[in-house]
Amino acid sequence: MIIFYFSLLFRYKGPNRKTVRRQLELLYNTYRTNLKQQLSKISDIGVTCDVWKSSSRAYYMGITGHYLDDHHQTKTFVLAFRRFLGSHTKERLRRFILNEFKKLNIESKIRGITTDNGPDIRAATSNMGVGMRLSCVVHLLNSTIKNGLWLHKIPKNKK
Repeated sequence: MIIFYFSLLFRYKGPNRKTVRRQLELLYNTYRTNLKQQLSKISDIGVTCDVWKSSSRAYYMGITGHYLDDHHQTKTFVLAFRRFLGSHTKERLRRFILNEFKKLNIESKIRGITTDNGPDIRAATSNMGVGMRLSCVVHLLNSTIKNGLWLHKIPKNKK
């Protein structure tokens, strides 16, 4: 049985990268079309934004939307998730966020934007003109506990 399994395993040839790319683009375009239709029916949207660095030192930005449906159930969806090339200054982050809102035609529907307290994302989302900026309570609580218990990182002396 093991020999049969390995003979099948080594004969398998995965799909061509162009086929995978075409299928992913089709899925993405279908998701965006459905998302735009869904967002056109919603009047008030809350947004969360975050920027982080992967272990390979690549920066990513995620934007999620939240709203209450007719039964007062919270619904969440991904508005954008992209690799963020170049420096992440407040101007570039703000331009990226506003461009995503514009592409989805939701600028007038944003009621609040929640972010962590990173200086770059905080500056980018403050006074944006598309809803009030809020700090993430979990990030604030984490910072408070770290500072209260003296768990913050102590810089190493450079020689």
